[in-house]
Formats: sequence, structure tokens, C-alpha cells
Amino acid sequence: MKIYLFDVDNTIAPFRPTSELYKKTLLPQNRVKYLAIGYFMVVMLNLFWFIPFIVEFQRKLIMSMLSALSPSKLEEESEKIANTTTHLLNKKIRNIVDHKNENQDKIYLLTHCPTIIAQKIAKKLDLDGEYSIEIKNYFQPGLKIENLNKSAILHQLRKEGPNAQIYYFADDLIDLEPLLKADVGVLINASFSTKLVAMLFFRRVQIWS
Repeated sequence: MKIYLFDVDNTIAPFRPTSELYKKTLLPQNRVKYLAIGYFMVVMLNLFWFIPFIVEFQRKLIMSMLSALSPSKLEEESEKIANTTTHLLNKKIRNIVDHKNENQDKIYLLTHCPTIIAQKIAKKLDLDGEYSIEIKNYFQPGLKIENLNKSAILHQLRKEGPNAQIYYFADDLIDLEPLLKADVGVLINASFSTKLVAMLFFRRVQIWS
């Protein structure tokens, strides 16, 4: 049996659901403010993607901002985004999904994408589940962000299915640890610089065009 774990943003499709939700909901409220915050988060991750604290802070920041939106607005935009993502699904990913049942494989989304979107995508593709991040105000005292550590989730799935071969798909080296800890790590829709780094230093990571 194989267990497939898919990141969502720019991985299962050439589309970024989290960024799209940000643009469709927060950006119209105050374009200058949220453009500045958006660029800050992008630069921060591009420069310091290898520092766990920075990654966690970025995830907390975007989820906390989204938590101020009305549930109806989040629901409406998330449904549109999930539809777009499944429509643009990568052909190789689609092939894995289509043959899941006959091969008795398991497929999960393992992503930092908002849960409201991840659940809709998983349901539309008839996957086995998802691990994602709930939209909450994580700057409240005592509130911890769950499903942030992808390697820990991968380890738990390995314990539950010790004989399964685990595949992990992502688009960027921010997910380097789970890419290396999976039996097969695959970069998909990666940038040229990401591919180059992987080819030079992490050759066990496969690269899909």
C-alpha cells in the first residue's frame, strides 16, 4: 500500500488557494495595508524559510487575520477556490487520485492551507482526509496552532501503516524535512532556483515538471 501526502498551495495545481483567499477577502478592505503585510510575509518566508519560528509566525499571522472575517464570506470564497483548485488539478496528481481505490492506496492533504479550503478539496476529490490549519486568532493566550509540524504527522502515519510506502509532494524547500523523511519526496511546480538547489544538494528528492 502507498500513502500519498499532498501539499496544496501551488502543488496539486498551479494555484495558491491561501493567497487567493487573502486577496479575495482581506485585500479589498484596505489595499495598501494588506498589500504591505502580504509582501512582508512573502519576503520573510523567502529569506527565512528554514527557521521554524518564522514559518510558524507567518502561519499564525495570516490565519489570525482571516479569523476576523465573517463565516459566510469565508464559506463563499473557499467554495470558489476549492472548485478552481480541483479544476486545475495537475494531470499526474489526477492520475494518482483516479486510481486510488483500485490500488487500495490512501491519499491525504498535508498542508498549511486553511482547513475550510482543504476539507472542501478533499471532499471533491474523494480523498481519505486532510491535515491543515484552522482559521483562528492564534495570538490569543494559550491557543496553539495544530498540524504545523508536517514531519510529525508523517511519522504518525508511518506508525499507523508501518508497511506502507509514503510519498510526499510539495512545491518548495520550505517542506524540505518531510520531503526527505518520506520514502519518496517529490517537488512539483517548483521554481528554477528550488529545482537547482534540490539537484545539487538533495538528490533523493524527485522533481516533476
